Amino acid sequence: MFFESDRSKSEFSMLCKDSGQYDFDNARENWPTCLEDVQCPVPPEIPTSSEYVQKKDEGYVHIQYYEYPLPTGPKFKNLTSEHLNTTFNRNFDVTLTYGCGAAREFMNPDGSSHPIQKLTCQWNREWKPQAIIPECDWVACLRPPSPPESTNLVLLDWQGEVLPFGGEARYACKRGMKFEDDPALEFVVYECTDGSEQYTKRGFVNTPSEPDKWPRCMEAPQCPTPPPVPYEGKVTNNPVVFDLEKETSCGVDSKSFDISCFSFMSIYVQTAYFGRKKKLNKKQMCNGNEDEDPKGGPDADCINTDVIEDIRQQCHGKSKCSFNYASHAYPLPEACDRYRREINTTYICILCHKWYEILESDDCVKSALVNNQWIMSEKLVNMTSEDRRTNLMLTLQDRTANKIGDLAGRKDKDPHGSLCGIAALYWVLFDTIRKKKYLFGKKNFFWLHLYLLFFLNNYYVI
Repeated sequence: MFFESDRSKSEFSMLCKDSGQYDFDNARENWPTCLEDVQCPVPPEIPTSSEYVQKKDEGYVHIQYYEYPLPTGPKFKNLTSEHLNTTFNRNFDVTLTYGCGAAREFMNPDGSSHPIQKLTCQWNREWKPQAIIPECDWVACLRPPSPPESTNLVLLDWQGEVLPFGGEARYACKRGMKFEDDPALEFVVYECTDGSEQYTKRGFVNTPSEPDKWPRCMEAPQCPTPPPVPYEGKVTNNPVVFDLEKETSCGVDSKSFDISCFSFMSIYVQTAYFGRKKKLNKKQMCNGNEDEDPKGGPDADCINTDVIEDIRQQCHGKSKCSFNYASHAYPLPEACDRYRREINTTYICILCHKWYEILESDDCVKSALVNNQWIMSEKLVNMTSEDRRTNLMLTLQDRTANKIGDLAGRKDKDPHGSLCGIAALYWVLFDTIRKKKYLFGKKNFFWLHLYLLFFLNNYYVI
């Protein structure tokens, strides 16, 4: 035990005088009080924000504490805002290290910030340096917002990291779609703002505040409303088949060249050749995109198509890749040796749905709803797990041949016919068919749709 008045001492003495009396006034207030420990007041709560929907982003407190009366060394634990401050250790020499959470820091009076704030419990039952912590504020953007579902936009190149002030969030149209107002536009950009400009909010991306203010993507630009049908006349509607746009890439003289798609798409190489094709402009390389060949070009095609397998092996399944080659790797006729060579590729950008991510998710019901775009992730924040499950069952009933009674008896995750398994199949199958609906006649699409419903109703092993 220790003296309350002096933590460093564990003994108390008094002087025996020559008179045989102790030099001490025997009153309670003159005796020291011995304690095993002291407790400081309840410390501040852990900072948090309503924007934090993932535990990894939460504010925290790191606690270093001792157990008395015989401390053997410090112990440690980390708590997030789900823990009440009344449960924190607050005895002597406890140190609490607070953090605001992702993209936020403690603000100083001069406008600067610091990432952590420490409080230490003293023997006099006071927190040092003070019993409060400063306010937290945004020093970056936690995440770019999800675009409204009706816009058909997709967020590009964001892997979950915070976005610094001035950092850009890019949104592009889904595959096969174009911006309604400007079909030639590739993507739109919004910035993470520090709140210094009018109508901006510190720590948030300056996206439109209303859903109808966002740019919108469509499967093709819309023409104005056509004129009315003449009296007793008729109008014929000839639907156009929209195919995926092809991209090309070309490199020469063993130099590397890049093949790329938007980050949410994957490369699929359709054609590729090594060598030179016969052209009217014989000196031209890569359709005029590279320096000309002073020796001209062949009178007949000098090409080797074996290169396509190497490119596919290196690039398929990626959104970006670089390819280089050795000229001797793809033999050409001897008559072609005198000319410079090129590799020319044609590819398309496709969606490769990773359906297994739904089943691997810790909360597969949430993942199923979000990946199928049946509900926006923001709306799930205040839903209970039971509400999410009910929402998933009702959606599956509407979109598949399963009845609610059958769905209610299924587990969320299971090797045999789980709710999340059906949702994963729906994502990978129906979304692919839906995107290619213009490639099927109405009759074929009708039977294909029936087949899908049968498959979802009878496929049990996931």
